[in-house]
Amino acid sequence: MNRLYNALIRFILPHFMFVTINANDSLTSGVFPNANLTVPWFTDGVSFRQNFCDVQSQFHNGDVELRTAFEGRNLHVALGPEPDYVFLNDDGSINQDNPGLMVKLLDEIALRGKFTWRDTFVWEDYNAMAVAEKDWTDFVFWSVSNYDMSANWWFDSRARTSMGISFPKGWMDGSLIIVTTKDDDSVKDAFQPFSWATPFTGTVWLAIVVTLGISALVSALVEGNSRQKTVVRIPFKESLISTIFSYLHQAFLVVCGHLDIVPNTHAGQLVSFSISFFAMLLLSAYTANLASFLVVERASAKLAISSIKDVVANRQTICVWKGTAAESELRLHPDAMLVGIAGDEAEVLKALRDGDCEYAVVSLSNYELYIGKEEINSDCNLVRVGRDFRSNQNGFAVKTDAGTLCTSLVREMLNVHLKDLHEEGYIKELWSDLYSTQHDIRDQTCLDKSPEVNSDTMNLTNVGGIFLIHGGLLMLAIIVYLIERQIRKKNNGKDFTRTNDKRFQNSLEHPNFLGDDVICTEVTMQSNKIDVIENKVEDLSQTMAEMLILMKKLQQGQVQLLANSDDPNTKKRVHLPQETFNTAISSIRSVPGGVQYDLGKDYDDESFRDDDFSYDTKAVFR
Repeated sequence: MNRLYNALIRFILPHFMFVTINANDSLTSGVFPNANLTVPWFTDGVSFRQNFCDVQSQFHNGDVELRTAFEGRNLHVALGPEPDYVFLNDDGSINQDNPGLMVKLLDEIALRGKFTWRDTFVWEDYNAMAVAEKDWTDFVFWSVSNYDMSANWWFDSRARTSMGISFPKGWMDGSLIIVTTKDDDSVKDAFQPFSWATPFTGTVWLAIVVTLGISALVSALVEGNSRQKTVVRIPFKESLISTIFSYLHQAFLVVCGHLDIVPNTHAGQLVSFSISFFAMLLLSAYTANLASFLVVERASAKLAISSIKDVVANRQTICVWKGTAAESELRLHPDAMLVGIAGDEAEVLKALRDGDCEYAVVSLSNYELYIGKEEINSDCNLVRVGRDFRSNQNGFAVKTDAGTLCTSLVREMLNVHLKDLHEEGYIKELWSDLYSTQHDIRDQTCLDKSPEVNSDTMNLTNVGGIFLIHGGLLMLAIIVYLIERQIRKKNNGKDFTRTNDKRFQNSLEHPNFLGDDVICTEVTMQSNKIDVIENKVEDLSQTMAEMLILMKKLQQGQVQLLANSDDPNTKKRVHLPQETFNTAISSIRSVPGGVQYDLGKDYDDESFRDDDFSYDTKAVFR
């Protein structure tokens, strides 16, 4: 009979805003609200908040520890009948086997704090707000003003704090996030061969190509004649086009992360540093933005949304739970186009799914719970976008009172236990258990809780600074090149001969001392001599080869060496000028192991004084 009576009262409760259940009935103790503490909501002059100032004094005197300061006491708790966090039986009583996350949390805190609450709780009546024309802030204020604490997932807002409501550490992530719907699958899965170019606009790609081309030209210019000594490979050294293409090749390789330019001038060093720094910044920007396009699934909205300001600025509609702190936060943006949804945040997401708005703002923990439910996200079409609108930890609420009834001590006690439970991972386990029992969608792709990164294709406004830095360094390199060029011209006008160059004389007197200019001059002179010698050796080698061929034919009797023979009947003879004939005869003499070709005395003695040129003909005859 009592059970039928209790069920009837629970059915009538939402309409009459009060209950009259017998709390002393042992069959209902701890699972039904206490009738002695239940009154119509928003009734004036009624309060069940207890006086804890004696406990406050004991705590200050060190007689009790904060964790167990309320040992043996019954706390009066206004419990929110949240269907997602408080599970009830058909008769309206708390389910003993699986009471829900919030009841489990209260039981664990009471166990650790050595107090009780199940025999002294009441249901919070949400329907009373519509009757009394109150909002959620009015509701929580009345709740904490009349009971020791309100057990719910209250949002800590500035307006509520200023009213004297205090919030212990939260047990759920109430950060406000932006949610929208995904792209159509046929669009999302379409082949996009040029998706790699998406991070930059066409203008940026063109600017990159032009910048690298200019960098290559500047590098080739400032290196000047010294480019023949660099690591840059120039297939045709005497070709200007080959030089330009070689430097273009190296410039584009830098953007791919491979620097192979080793400059020989200060201006060239500036160019190589500038192009390397330019490539580093460009690659960083490209890589970061490419990941947002290729790794993270794009949202269906045609706009790139990173914050609530973007939604407001683009005049997009936003669904929000009507009358809550979330709506109050959104109304701080005067141009926000809000669609107030009654009920709860599950209804808000349903409205978004059904197309009543383009975006929705909900609490993070509720979103993570609802995306796994077939009822709300059966088509796996809900997705987070942008940054969190507002970070917050939702949880219980108490009255700020440190001197009248000392209710603030309840907040401090809850704070200690909630921090312990967070650090021990107990609250995380509660959430995992809740997800495992409430999620009925088995497709894991639907349960991706990471935010959608809606990054814009980067344009020159985003990356223009990189080009400016590189351009400035290139201009500086050209200035340094012009200065160096003038210095070289001035130094080249000086006479670095052995007779009048004092530094050169010092180098002769002190072999360990050589100035930079002397070294450069000597290296240049020796290089020029080597070039002359190589050319002469090449010509003489050709002449010698011809001579050796003649000698071989002469030995075989195939030809005869005659001087200016005019006999037309002579066969197998070679007619040579007298000078050539004399040179050939006088230049060939036998030496042990082969034939030595004498260069003669027609060349500068100084050029050949340290060299012994000989040619072994064995290889030729073999």
